[in-house]
Amino acid sequence: MSAYDHLDDIISKGKTALLPIAEKFARDFKDDSVFYVVASGPAYATAYTMACCHLMEMQCKHAVCLHSGEYFHGPFETTDESVPLILIKTVGKTRPLDERVERFLEKYAPRRLVLDMQELDIGVIDENVVEYFASSIMIPIERFIVSTMAELRGKSMDERRYMWQFEY
Repeated sequence: MSAYDHLDDIISKGKTALLPIAEKFARDFKDDSVFYVVASGPAYATAYTMACCHLMEMQCKHAVCLHSGEYFHGPFETTDESVPLILIKTVGKTRPLDERVERFLEKYAPRRLVLDMQELDIGVIDENVVEYFASSIMIPIERFIVSTMAELRGKSMDERRYMWQFEY
């Protein structure tokens, strides 16, 4: 279980490397009201967290979480030059699904952000188990991206409209 010993370092290095991308995302997407977040396999939980918790709950932005394998079963028809799409590419068995989505987005979705787990310093984790750490690594990374946008918007990630404000 030495993989756990590397997580903090992988995430820290990832945030440093992705800072320019996070800042560009913040500038380019801060005024958008709806986002599509696409992922597969073990990174699907990351997409769900990004859409439901970080974009919807914490930033009051509409967001849709889509599985890469389902993207071509209809949702891709909404893809155009104006809709922001975020693709979280995993490693492992479902990566080809993410790569297929990425190829399509490169042609038809200029307003996209691709977060690729493989571009992080994951080589220190055994390749036989690294895919199981997808969400442990990618949730802090995607939250960093959304937090950067939150700072630019002046909208705290801790602020809520209803949660903890009223009985429900």
